[in-house]
Amino acid sequence: MKNITFQNRVRYKFDRIMSRGQIALIGLLFLLTVIAIGIFTLLLLVMGGFPEEWKVPHLVWQLFLRTIDPGTMAGDEGGWPFLFMMLAVTLGGIFIFSTLIGLLTTGIEDKLAQFRKGRSFVAEENHFLILGWSSMIFTIIRQLALANSGRRDACITILAKRDKIAMEDEIAKNVNNLGTTRLVCRSGNPIILNDLEIVNPYAARSIIILGSEENNPDVRVIKTILALTGSPNRQRAPYQITAVMHHRNNLEAARVVGKDEAKLLLSGNLLARIAAQVCSKSGLSLVYEELLDFRGNDVYFVKEPALVGQTFADTLLAYENATLIGLRSEKRGIWLKPPGDTVITAEYECILLAAKKQNIRLADEKQIPRTGLPAPSLAPASSEVGKFLLLGWNKSAATFIDELDFYAGAGSTLTIVARRDDLADYLESRGEQNTGRSLTLNAKFGDTSDRRELDALQVHTYDHVVVLSYSDRLESQDADAQTLVTLLHLRHIADTHPDRHFTVVTEMLDPLNRELAEVTRPNDFIVSYQLISQLLAQISQNRERFDLYQELFTSTGSEIYFRAAAEYVNPGKGVPFSAIVIAASQREEIAIGYRVWSEKLNHAQHHGIRLNPDKFESLTLREEDQIIVLAEHYQPVHK
Repeated sequence: MKNITFQNRVRYKFDRIMSRGQIALIGLLFLLTVIAIGIFTLLLLVMGGFPEEWKVPHLVWQLFLRTIDPGTMAGDEGGWPFLFMMLAVTLGGIFIFSTLIGLLTTGIEDKLAQFRKGRSFVAEENHFLILGWSSMIFTIIRQLALANSGRRDACITILAKRDKIAMEDEIAKNVNNLGTTRLVCRSGNPIILNDLEIVNPYAARSIIILGSEENNPDVRVIKTILALTGSPNRQRAPYQITAVMHHRNNLEAARVVGKDEAKLLLSGNLLARIAAQVCSKSGLSLVYEELLDFRGNDVYFVKEPALVGQTFADTLLAYENATLIGLRSEKRGIWLKPPGDTVITAEYECILLAAKKQNIRLADEKQIPRTGLPAPSLAPASSEVGKFLLLGWNKSAATFIDELDFYAGAGSTLTIVARRDDLADYLESRGEQNTGRSLTLNAKFGDTSDRRELDALQVHTYDHVVVLSYSDRLESQDADAQTLVTLLHLRHIADTHPDRHFTVVTEMLDPLNRELAEVTRPNDFIVSYQLISQLLAQISQNRERFDLYQELFTSTGSEIYFRAAAEYVNPGKGVPFSAIVIAASQREEIAIGYRVWSEKLNHAQHHGIRLNPDKFESLTLREEDQIIVLAEHYQPVHK
């Protein structure tokens, strides 16, 4: 065994001091300065030679001045021993203080580097916290900034495994105006507790978790929820977490971890349901865009004591600039379009559609016109018998088919075209069954981006075409590229057959690619993760909207429909919108707006869509115009 010498111990002590960082080094330099001044003071007291007027305190002060300022010794006078002593003090001071300045400079540079890396604590409260990074983040930030444009203390904080400067640059490039909202970016891993502490999640108003666009994004979401809810320092109050899941198999595990604190959106499933609704309802996409965008009409939950004791039907005209679409209570939850004879009690909140919360005010009942309409047509709403074409395949296609089977009229057909290896498992699971409740299914194997195969299908003979992204087998950009090629072929086919009109619904993953593909054609609705981004922002602003949109986007319960205006009004005759509301209520529907068909190509006029019009507004609708209603599928209509 090697003997430890005194020199080894001294060197080890020195190494330990050096390893403690800059504070320890500064302390060591200060100690050396004190020791040096003390030694030189004793030597001068023994040797003498310094001015007589210098007492011991004055002597110590003069020695200290010479250690920090070499120019101080220029005026020294005395014997050579005294001068050499002052020179030695000055040289020692140059060494000590040059080292100290170097340490301070290095320390400041390190701190600035840490700030640039985004590792400092975020001293924010009631802030919106986004954990993770994906292409959806730009839409989320844009929507949250719009929703909180009137708040001076609004703050969005982001924690992701990316460089802070790079995040800020990308956001500045993709989000034009944040208004009064502050943006704070921090670099770190959301599944590491120490990194989570940086962004103060315990004081956050709402938390949005984004899975990365790499492999297994759901695993990262589950781990992040677990890091939040399982932290020993977590807050007592429940978190307000909203997250996106991509695979149904992982949904239950996320629910177990998140419990009541997490609202989980199954992205592919939700997009498939929306696509099924939109493909047979031209213009519905525009309604959803406005409902999910904070720039348009929004959903609010309001307690209204003045309406207690009245029936729901009697309160449909209670608001001048807002539209009552349902009720909410702790026991019943979300109740869209309740029966007209439902009595409003004190436990209910009104679910209202309004441009701004400030616009929600009760109208003067005497001033709202209630007459001027004939009895509305009482023909029951029926589903369209159509010929549908599905191009492409992903894990959500089965959900799309089930939803479409509910909406389509009996006798409708659906032709599916996809790669053999994508479609084989689904066909095997169905066995010999090639029909659903309403749909007759036909399957063909082929390349949906091949123009020759599309021509062989005679696409122009179909009523509705849906293009699904190959998101299971390709990266998002590659999948969108293939989808875009298919869409361009479809638009060219439509141009070459102007006598045949078919609608096109396209699923695109990246919102930026959606912008490339967008045109002013109202038939081409591109379903993308932009919808998911907008939903995340909506739910983070108010968690009650989660259940509302879950009901609105499913085939059960109430949904949005377009009805012919002639079923409610005499075409060409001016009527107030309040009268249309009454006519719709006689059919157990809620009129929430109308569509002017002549403006369907006018992007500046939102393609003719008008939601939540003023009850006093007088309308002259033509036969081709439409009333937008909240109704139930195959609902009975009472005479």
